[in-house]
Amino acid sequence: MKHALFTFVICVGSLFAQNNIVTIKILAVVNGNVITNFDINSFTSYRKMQIQKQYSSKGFISPSEKLALQKMFVQMDQTAFEELINKELIYAKFLSDGYNLPDSIIDERLSEEMNRISKGDSGKFAEALYQKMGLSISEYRRFIKKDMAVKSYVNQKLYKRIKVPAQDVVDYYLEHRNSKYKLPQKYKLAILNAEDAEKIKAITTTLNKESYDALLKEYNPESKSMWYAKADVNKLFKSFLESAKVGDISSEIKLSPKSYWLKLVAISGGSFAKFEDIKTVIEKELSKKEKERRFKKFVALLRRSAFIKVL
Repeated sequence: MKHALFTFVICVGSLFAQNNIVTIKILAVVNGNVITNFDINSFTSYRKMQIQKQYSSKGFISPSEKLALQKMFVQMDQTAFEELINKELIYAKFLSDGYNLPDSIIDERLSEEMNRISKGDSGKFAEALYQKMGLSISEYRRFIKKDMAVKSYVNQKLYKRIKVPAQDVVDYYLEHRNSKYKLPQKYKLAILNAEDAEKIKAITTTLNKESYDALLKEYNPESKSMWYAKADVNKLFKSFLESAKVGDISSEIKLSPKSYWLKLVAISGGSFAKFEDIKTVIEKELSKKEKERRFKKFVALLRRSAFIKVL
């Protein structure tokens, strides 16, 4: 299986392939339904096309970048392969449990997609589908039918009753407070600058903590104190901030063609985000983890009783 999948990715999915001629290969059989390299291509081709455009705009792709992209595409196709197996298993479970999707719902979804992509023009819609996924409209209809069925089943059977205990949210906050919820320090700086040699000399002669504000008003009357993260300031400014205390003034910092003098007006941050402010974020994160756990367990059970042959 890996050999077949890798061959497909490098020869067909590569950014640098000259011809998009696909030889259909069966990669797996799941409960009698086949998964082919064409199915994988339908999943991943549009995303690969977007990546291709990003790198093509650079004009030159180094050998190391080319290799990295090929590895990325291999991983994308391997992920899609596993997702397609899971999708077949869940869809079979959906049907065996007696569920069905009315044609009206599928047609409504198809109509929405057509309006979104081509403003209702079926010809343009068909062309867009083929370019994006290599599918006809009838094939895409079957695709969204299965996709909607799988998502509906998973949401109803696995995700519907997930409720994160309040104590779990508190415990997670306390455990990860230092690593995930510490607020970055910010520095409020007044910045005095001058380019003219005479002005620079006048400032250096008279500058001190008491005269700074008056000099700022005289030479930079429009300048206002602003908040900065340390990561956003020049490295020479950072060296001043390393040891500065509120009220301190820097020595002259030369950044051609100007000279700068900083005053640290205030410091904020360095503390932790309040629990109340991020409680909902943590609940969503834990809910997502629980969904992933349930899905993984559910799929593992389905795989045990399914006929899966990887070729």
